[in-house]
Amino acid sequence: MTKETKRLDAIIKELDIKLSGVKNELNFQNKEKENRASELAIANKELIFQNKEKENRASELAIANKELIFQNKEKENRASELAIANEELIFQNQEKENRASELAIANKELIFQNKEKENRASELAIANKELIFQNQEKENRAAELAIANKEVIFQNQEKENRASELVIANKELIFQNQEKENRASELAIANKELIFQNQEKENRASELAIANKELIFQNKEKENRASELAIANKELIFQNQEKENRAKEAVASNKKLVKSEFDLRKFKDELEQKIVERTHELEFTNTQLIDFCNIVSHNLRAPLVNMSMLVDFIEVNEEESKEMFGKIKTVINHLNEVFNELVESLQVRQDREIKTENIILKDCLESVLIGFEAQINLYNADIQINFNDVSEISFPQKYLDSIFTNLISNALKYKSSDRKPVIKIKTEKINGAIVLSIADNGLGIDLIRNKDKLFKIRKTFHLHPDAKGFGLFITKTQIDAMGGKIWAESALGKGSTFFIKFKAKNT
Repeated sequence: MTKETKRLDAIIKELDIKLSGVKNELNFQNKEKENRASELAIANKELIFQNKEKENRASELAIANKELIFQNKEKENRASELAIANEELIFQNQEKENRASELAIANKELIFQNKEKENRASELAIANKELIFQNQEKENRAAELAIANKEVIFQNQEKENRASELVIANKELIFQNQEKENRASELAIANKELIFQNQEKENRASELAIANKELIFQNKEKENRASELAIANKELIFQNQEKENRAKEAVASNKKLVKSEFDLRKFKDELEQKIVERTHELEFTNTQLIDFCNIVSHNLRAPLVNMSMLVDFIEVNEEESKEMFGKIKTVINHLNEVFNELVESLQVRQDREIKTENIILKDCLESVLIGFEAQINLYNADIQINFNDVSEISFPQKYLDSIFTNLISNALKYKSSDRKPVIKIKTEKINGAIVLSIADNGLGIDLIRNKDKLFKIRKTFHLHPDAKGFGLFITKTQIDAMGGKIWAESALGKGSTFFIKFKAKNT
């Protein structure tokens, strides 16, 4: 009696230690949750600071844009001034061309007048020569007249004839004198015209000199305008370079700002994702710990009450103590079995870094089916395997062995007595994820009544001597620990199908 009591006390103490460890774990996770919340607050403050920095950058960028707009307006004003200067320069060039054309016309007219003057001079020289010749003729005529006078006596007889000739000669002389006077008047007119043309030539030369001075002045003005235009062009080029530099700086600033915003958003998204994942993980762990505490308090309370009642009964009826010790041993064995199951489920939940390996599904299943060979032969069970879509998976070996073992064991254990067992095991890819399904044609489960109890510990849905209600619970625990999902479709009298969706990193 003392040994059993001591053993019972040791079990209770061990259980208290485990419970205190669970509570410590729960407190630790709450502290972790608070730390995560403080980290989130710090991250939010940093995000607010970075948003302020972003606003400052945006205001600086707005100022830079305003300055760029001002410089563009200045550039447009300079361009308009430059256009006006170019138009004025074009006008002056046109005026210069007009002056040059007028000067060319004046030069041509002057050349023409010089030629006319030369022609007039040559005509005057010819007239002078003709006048000299006529004077010589006149002298000759006078000599002839003297000879004629000398011969007048001799030629009196021929006077009438010579008189007529003399009259004719006098008329001719008068005509020649008149011609001479006409030539002299023409020569005077030509001289006046030549003087007028020389005066016109001098006027033209003075106008040409004035035009040349004006042209020189316009050329100087043009050179000044060209130098001003060159200075304006240099200033415009400098402003364009400044504008390009400002634009490059603005683009670089925008790129940096966009990159900073993208990095900040990415960091925020990653941080929020981590916080959400960690929060879900903590909530899931808290839920598991609460479930575990409830399971411990529920599943251990009845055996402990039974043991307490048996001890009290032994103290009252010492004669039946031997029989009571046998019952206490049964209760203790049941308590030990429950305790081992709880410890196993707790180990699965805490084993976050379990090693995964590449598993060939057919080899793994065949090694599991060896353990059920006797039952398969006894029930003439039909095992249909289809791993054509997915033949290999990355997963913990012992977890996959346990999943196959529990689900195949349930399919054989809860077979229908009206038909031979048919178990269909296959894998398929659905939306990029691997889904393993194990279907049977057994008794089935009433999911309308038992949907929420399906994966709870110590829940059974059919009368069977080997039913413990632990297989589906530990299977779900193992799948949840690896980030997967399990669900079932079932109908009474038709059979059940269990689906397991593996997490992406395990596929």
